[in-house]
Amino acid sequence: MRFIDAWTHARFTRKLREATDSFNRWIQGTSVNILGLSGLAHDSAAALLSDAGILAAMEESKLVRRRTAAGIPREAVRFCLERAGTGWSGVECVAVASRPVRAW
Repeated sequence: MRFIDAWTHARFTRKLREATDSFNRWIQGTSVNILGLSGLAHDSAAALLSDAGILAAMEESKLVRRRTAAGIPREAVRFCLERAGTGWSGVECVAVASRPVRAW
C-alpha cells in the first residue's frame, strides 16, 4: 500500500472537486431527448421526452385516420420531432415498450 501525505491528498481532492464541478456545469448546459415508442402490435404511439418534460406525444391512429394502427409509428415520430423542432440528430436514445421483435 502506498502512503499519501495530507498535502498530496488535499491537492488530489481539490483537483477532483474542480473536475466534477466543471463536468456538472457542462452537463447542465445540454439537454437529453428520449424518443419513446409504444404499442407496436396495436395502437402504436410515440412520445418525445426531454429534461424539461414531455415535448410531444401522439398516437399513430390520430394521424393516419384509422381506428387502429399497428407497427412502427412513423407518422407519430415525425410529428413529435417536428413539434419539438428537432431531428434525428437531436435524439439521444430510443426507448421501446414491450418486445418489438415479435411485433415487427
